[in-house]
Amino acid sequence: MIPANLIQNTAAFYLKSMENKKRISIYLVVIIVLPLALISLPFISINITFQSRGVIRPKSTNHSIRSHSHAHVKKVSIEENKLVKKGDTLLVLELDKLENQITLNQNKFKEVKAFISDLTELTQTKYNCKVNTLLYQKELQEYREKLQGLKIKESHFKYEFNTSKNLYEKGVISNTEKLKTEYDYNSVSSEITNLKNNQLSKWQNLLQGYLQDTTSTQSELSQLKKELNETIVIASISGTIVNYMGIKEGGFVNSGEVIAEISPNENLIVECYVSPKEIGYLKEKMIVNFQVDAYNYNQWGLAKGKVIEIFNDVSIINDQPVFRVRCKLITKQMQLKNGFAGQLKKGMTLTGRFKVTERTLWQLLYDGMDDWLNPKINDEL
Repeated sequence: MIPANLIQNTAAFYLKSMENKKRISIYLVVIIVLPLALISLPFISINITFQSRGVIRPKSTNHSIRSHSHAHVKKVSIEENKLVKKGDTLLVLELDKLENQITLNQNKFKEVKAFISDLTELTQTKYNCKVNTLLYQKELQEYREKLQGLKIKESHFKYEFNTSKNLYEKGVISNTEKLKTEYDYNSVSSEITNLKNNQLSKWQNLLQGYLQDTTSTQSELSQLKKELNETIVIASISGTIVNYMGIKEGGFVNSGEVIAEISPNENLIVECYVSPKEIGYLKEKMIVNFQVDAYNYNQWGLAKGKVIEIFNDVSIINDQPVFRVRCKLITKQMQLKNGFAGQLKKGMTLTGRFKVTERTLWQLLYDGMDDWLNPKINDEL
């Protein structure tokens, strides 16, 4: 047998003693660390987030480019996917026919105004009035000639009536003869009165008609001038031409016809689609991080935004009910560490990470145990 003092000095004994000490150290570490970890669980917090898919899009919808009149196309400055700025000329329509129509209406308006001036003068019942248009100069002359002829007859019949009246009083003629001359005199006097009244009524009716014509002609002239201004179609906003219908120079467009659309490049927002079970966590002005599919977040990082609008009504997308949530983009472009920048463009897809709350590790452990112990809720409809 090997003496005990020699066994303690062997290598095997040394290795066995070191292994025992290592086990004791591990046990001590576990005994110390585990209680410390359990104690620290209520004091360590992490962010709780949920994710939803989304897309970058303009805040406003596409603007339609329309023709406001029936006309031939003189010049086209529209191409699919072309960038345009607000105020750029997109389409020029033929002006000749419209300008001719405006000239005709202007001449008609001037003529009607001249007629109104003459008729206003004629309805003042002044015999010696002065008119300027040939139409009413001729009409006034004819009226004066008729009136003058009747007045001559009236003067003649008046003389005969006065003569017969004197002769009747002297007993030279009978009452029948006197009454005949009186009737002739009264008849021509009535004819003069009727001529004056009828002519005045005619002129007054014409005056009212022309006054109405000026209103309609002026309105039509204003509309034609408006259409003349609209023969040059300009871009109402800055953006990209989409859905171009292929109108060519020399072609014809109808009033109200949609020629193309402008998709805005400004005021880009993110529209996320949040499931009904998570919509209750969101509120306006909540900060959200975006993981853009086109930019690897390990290299480019995350874009930042803020919730600006939560739709109240549910939408159906891919047969799934979702709520549309609009977010303002705080980050305007992505950037690498070397300074290279990547633009955020409409149509880019992304994942929104919404921070719901902060939870301690102890609360998460409790939530996990609660999920294990309590029956699972069936979320199927």
